[in-house]
Amino acid sequence: MCYLSSAGKKGQAPPALIVYKVQEDGKLDEIQKIELERPPLPSIVSPDGKFLYLATFRGVKSNKNKKEKRVILKPNIVTYSIAKDGKLTEVARVDAEVAYFFISVDPLGDYLWGMGSKKVIAHKIKEGKCIAAVANAPTDQGAHGVCSDSSGKFIYIPHIGTNQMYQYRFLREKESFEALDPLSVEGPKNQTSKDPRHIVVHPKLNVIYTSNQFRGGISSWKKNAEGKLSLWQTMSTVQEKVDWNSGATDIRLSPDNLFVYISNVDGTNKEPDEGKGTIAAFKVDPTTGELSKCIDRVATDRMVRSFAISASGRYLYAADSRSATIFIYKRNSATGKLTLLKKKKSYQGLGWITAGLGRQVVKTKADKN
Repeated sequence: MCYLSSAGKKGQAPPALIVYKVQEDGKLDEIQKIELERPPLPSIVSPDGKFLYLATFRGVKSNKNKKEKRVILKPNIVTYSIAKDGKLTEVARVDAEVAYFFISVDPLGDYLWGMGSKKVIAHKIKEGKCIAAVANAPTDQGAHGVCSDSSGKFIYIPHIGTNQMYQYRFLREKESFEALDPLSVEGPKNQTSKDPRHIVVHPKLNVIYTSNQFRGGISSWKKNAEGKLSLWQTMSTVQEKVDWNSGATDIRLSPDNLFVYISNVDGTNKEPDEGKGTIAAFKVDPTTGELSKCIDRVATDRMVRSFAISASGRYLYAADSRSATIFIYKRNSATGKLTLLKKKKSYQGLGWITAGLGRQVVKTKADKN
């Protein structure tokens, strides 16, 4: 399954969460649309694949009686249970202190990490449902992602603008954050790119990867036994010569952990919507986690801020927020290269796209690649 958020269009379409079934040929069939009171933010599926968590902005609820004041709705996190057919049912809702621009779940499924307004916040997850916040810690201006390592003991927050990575230890017995020393690790300097934005953690190696927003790039980071990071590699994710304002946004690790993909946006802010954005691919050494040079780069439209890889690893789905288009790519599991299968028109204001885990994905024939 794929879960896609849409901000809608004022006066024409409300915000919504759309559920797509992944067919054997990679194509998407819409099977459910949930209208939302608040504009949606990121979403993520629980480690066991049974729940989906959706963060939202604050909203405004208008009253039919014009004499009454409008009701301001707080940002929140909604928990949906995922049925065997992939459809969603809301089972819990909790207010959030701030709107979360990035969320992730710890590998054990016990906590949800939210990032927003210069804070990282931990929410408890009980019986699959995200409930009240139990801890928070400060970040700097420009915090843009959050993720724990594979043990769930260490939390990392990339920052754009200030070009740094914050690092904390999460003490489960006390449900509190403890700053590592140093708290901040500087990002790449005087190189092809800087400003770490989004983050993925290798589940088997002590290596972390970030997309770098400024100019478009990728960095790998090594983690020592104390959870502390050191910058390892930095490479460009765009072609050598560009005549447009490039920047890297989202990053994903393939299910087999052998390839990393990054979306590059075209920030020139010119019409038409079709631009020079790309998805870039890098091979990962299975023993060390070291990245190869860019092995593939495929075209998208101007503004792919989010993409997802199917649990089978056979398909990659990229959501372009400007052109309201989902790019569907066939992924070669041996080479990591992508082939465009189809462009699917979708809803206005496309945001976060999340792939379901194995239990939700339609069974497919063996990958012949």
